[in-house]
Amino acid sequence: MNLRWRWTLRLMGFALVVVVGAGLCLSLVQSASLEREYDGQVIPAAKAGVKAIDAKAFARLAKARETDDFDYRAIESTLKPLMSARHLIGLRVLARGPEDQVFLVFDLGKGANPDLIWKEPTGLLSNGLKSALWGLPATDPFGLDSDGHLAKSGYAPIKLNGETIGAVACCVDARSAQATMGVLRRFILGGSFFVLVLCFVAAFLLASWIADPLVTLAEQARRIQAGDLTKPLDEVKRKDETGLAAEVLEQTRKDLSQLAVRVNEIVAGVARQADAIRQFAESINQTGVTATSMIEGFGQEGRQSASVVTAGLTDLEAAGGTLGKLNQQIVGMSNAVLGVRGLALEGAKAIQQATEHVRTAGQSAGLVAEQVNLYAARTQKIDEMMGIIENV
Repeated sequence: MNLRWRWTLRLMGFALVVVVGAGLCLSLVQSASLEREYDGQVIPAAKAGVKAIDAKAFARLAKARETDDFDYRAIESTLKPLMSARHLIGLRVLARGPEDQVFLVFDLGKGANPDLIWKEPTGLLSNGLKSALWGLPATDPFGLDSDGHLAKSGYAPIKLNGETIGAVACCVDARSAQATMGVLRRFILGGSFFVLVLCFVAAFLLASWIADPLVTLAEQARRIQAGDLTKPLDEVKRKDETGLAAEVLEQTRKDLSQLAVRVNEIVAGVARQADAIRQFAESINQTGVTATSMIEGFGQEGRQSASVVTAGLTDLEAAGGTLGKLNQQIVGMSNAVLGVRGLALEGAKAIQQATEHVRTAGQSAGLVAEQVNLYAARTQKIDEMMGIIENV
């Protein structure tokens, strides 16, 4: 179930509660109004019956309990015209005996049963009758008469010397109230249905007004999450919080689009730099090959110089061994020394050049550098020996 229908059902539930509550309130108000209307009919009728009864004669009847008594006939003849004048459907007179006993004295109107005269009423006494026997006029809620029609009953106390000796009960036809309540119920049902239809339409429109922008925002957020930054958010143009959220999301899309452009430019630049580095690496590799060839050439020259130096050292060692013998030939030896020295100088120059080339070639020429250092040490020894020879 999508967001629109969820909001529609929620609003419809709220509208249903409101409509049902309003219908119940209207029904209760109408019922209370009808209750007051019929109370205004039965209470005066009951009080009129009390006025038509001679309380002293009624007290005598309650003690004698005779239906053929003159007082009984006189009271009955007085109450009968009252029924037609007040449009009553029933009129009862009850007497209060000793020990709060209640028995029926008169029963006039529809459903009257002569066999119940001077007998206690069957069933429980109503609250209205109890109030009347305690000296207060009262009514009962709407009820059904013997024919099953809606009726309203009211009660008024009969007092003698401030003491309640009985009560008059009047009953009026309340079918008109039933018809009124039926019309009201039909009106409530029809009105409720109409209101619910309107509420459904309003709820659907309101839910669409709320949910559609949210769905649009969610779809735009999904597109941005998927990397689609090309479609602008033009559907939501409102001035409320939803419009503000749409503006923020659209600005986010624009910022991300600009960021993506910058990132693409950076990636392109990095690709160009990577290509240049690759070309530079290739040139370095070529230079390394050339340097290796040069170092190999320098190693050959160093080895040749080392051979010359070794030969010179051998000659010097031989010369040192025969130094005593050549003492008389110092001049010739000096010339030989000069030749050897020149040879040593040439070897030193070759060694120096080889050392410089080895330094520029890097760590790959470490072995050649060690040989050159060895040759340099031997050359130094030659210089020392030459100094010794010159001193001699």
